[in-house]
Amino acid sequence: MTDANENLSAPGEPCFIHGRRMLVRAPRDGAEGRRHLTIILNTLMRLPRAHVQKIPVIVFGDTVGGGSVSTGGNTRNRGRDIIYVQLTYSALQHSLIINGYSRALMHETGHVATHAFGIGNRVRESELRGITYTGNNRNSRFERFADAYRMYMVSPYDFARRLPNACRAVERELRRAGGREQGHTPLFFRRWLFPPED
Repeated sequence: MTDANENLSAPGEPCFIHGRRMLVRAPRDGAEGRRHLTIILNTLMRLPRAHVQKIPVIVFGDTVGGGSVSTGGNTRNRGRDIIYVQLTYSALQHSLIINGYSRALMHETGHVATHAFGIGNRVRESELRGITYTGNNRNSRFERFADAYRMYMVSPYDFARRLPNACRAVERELRRAGGREQGHTPLFFRRWLFPPED
């Protein structure tokens, strides 16, 4: 078993997302590796360009965070600069993929948005009621916000219906960080990012 930290210097698979080069280090070989890369590319294409462009490297391992996490991910930053996002191989199992998107990568990109743009810093605990975080990190407000970010990016209409306060908080934070044109309502923003399916 290898931790993603051990794969930081592994050869990378170059990918181009939103016009920017990114390395994916230590994906599995063969068909499984191609499936992993497809899920990663699909996921990153779903997310806001500015957030994705802050991720220079995605590193895989059996565990992440020095062995403390066996299913999920970890984001390493230095201030506003993102050094890498780590994902476990098990984070790309079928049960953790929603509509072809990686739950763990979307969650970690929520942390990237927090570190790089301050998104989520102003969200109150009361706005995140109904979101339960079950991972290892005990800073639950930021973990719950990263989960809210993930839920919004996967299915904003369903999220707005189920947890309207959390949905409004995510939209407010995205607008505050410049994630949309000025002067539009949250519903316009949701439709702009994710047109309704007919």
